[in-house]
Amino acid sequence: MRAVDASCRPNDTASVVALSDGRLIVVWRKYVANERGSSDFGSIKIACRTSADGGRTWGDERILVRPGQAEDLSVQTPALRRLKSGNLLLMSSHPYRAGGEGELNNSNSSTELFRSRDEGSTFESVGYLWSRSPGGASSLLQLVSGRLLVLFHYGTGWQESQHSRVSCMLSDDEGDTWCKSEADIDLPMRGVM
Repeated sequence: MRAVDASCRPNDTASVVALSDGRLIVVWRKYVANERGSSDFGSIKIACRTSADGGRTWGDERILVRPGQAEDLSVQTPALRRLKSGNLLLMSSHPYRAGGEGELNNSNSSTELFRSRDEGSTFESVGYLWSRSPGGASSLLQLVSGRLLVLFHYGTGWQESQHSRVSCMLSDDEGDTWCKSEADIDLPMRGVM
């Protein structure tokens, strides 16, 4: 890792997990400079590195998730969690392009899940938490019971002015199946944003 400067674009939304051998693995949203700059509307990939010394130094960077479909604008908001089984679960969202090449289609995004059974050496897509729906999530939590929680916001309208609510997706089988919680949280004005 290094400080941001002209040769190193900003990165964010990192998630770190301890591996079974004591190493750390970090995943993050990696901005790639392009004609739209290094913003949410630019090119973004999900990258990772591992550390064997508690985070003082990091190994080589690997790209785990790239925009994979023609309509993908980017991939964003990675979240990583070690499951009770020992597997790793990675979540990332895919915002879609609108009619124009670089426009964000705010009403359509998908959240994809990836599973690693080999301590992060490989990740395999295991499907979508939701597909082509407004909303986003950046945290993947596991309760003591083993239940997985994905807090997500959703709403209508453009991101800067939409009225948003928050809810949870729940899984009791390590992410194989999911259901939405019965209750949402809604607040006045812009809601939960």
